[in-house]
Amino acid sequence: MNTPARQPQGIPTGGQFAPDARAEPSINLSPAGDKIHTAELRKTIELRNADFDQLPEWPATLPQPEVSFDFSDGKCETNITVDDKMMTFWDSDSDGTINDTDNGNNPWEDFDEEDQEMALEWGKRVHQRIDSSTYGIMIEASCTPEVNSIILAHSLGKDPSPAPDLTHCSVRDAYLTKAEARLAAARDEIQNIYMIGAAQELREDFPVIDSFNLVVGDKHMVISEAWDADGNPVSDETLGAATQAVFRYREEDDFNTFTDQKTITVEDAINFRPAG
Repeated sequence: MNTPARQPQGIPTGGQFAPDARAEPSINLSPAGDKIHTAELRKTIELRNADFDQLPEWPATLPQPEVSFDFSDGKCETNITVDDKMMTFWDSDSDGTINDTDNGNNPWEDFDEEDQEMALEWGKRVHQRIDSSTYGIMIEASCTPEVNSIILAHSLGKDPSPAPDLTHCSVRDAYLTKAEARLAAARDEIQNIYMIGAAQELREDFPVIDSFNLVVGDKHMVISEAWDADGNPVSDETLGAATQAVFRYREEDDFNTFTDQKTITVEDAINFRPAG
């Protein structure tokens, strides 16, 4: 879906999502004296830097800033802190992105004038990215069937849509298809997490191994080749011992098959984090 335009030209709105099995915190709508309406979010956000203009440079003479954001009166506010001096950026309905200096308060007044100008422009652009992304997330999340249902039920004082009737074959088949997709995604995530552990063991027990090829089969998992940091093959003895060390993970379905017969460095495996 296309999210409504909200930002100045060149600043897109919002993120794109892909299904994921990880259950995020539930949305809970409960006005006084009313029923509780709950929906579980099952989405992974994807924010692409290519969707935005490149950030300007931060002044080299200033310390690196600390960035945070929150919401006030329904508007996103971005806080940029340098040397314990916080500048807040937000959007005005009439003036676009503004900051504390527009209200006569300048916590960065002691900065060099050029540095201050660069820092304000950097903060403005960071705020526009944050505001655009949070707005897009809100739009996408609100349009998922589960969340859409509880918003309408909450607003109209009605019960949310009932759970699917799994006694009907077509409904049951559709539900199973989605459930199996969530299960597959969960297994991939578990496999990837175990991969981190196995790679850590390789780093501790076989520090000579810098990269390796992993071959995964139904009843076997072996390190077919391994190299040191200079690209030299490790000894057959080390190769066999390393295979023995990681083989026990096979029973735990730890290694995702995307590594099958592909070279992966130990460091990359340790630093790998599942999507979402």
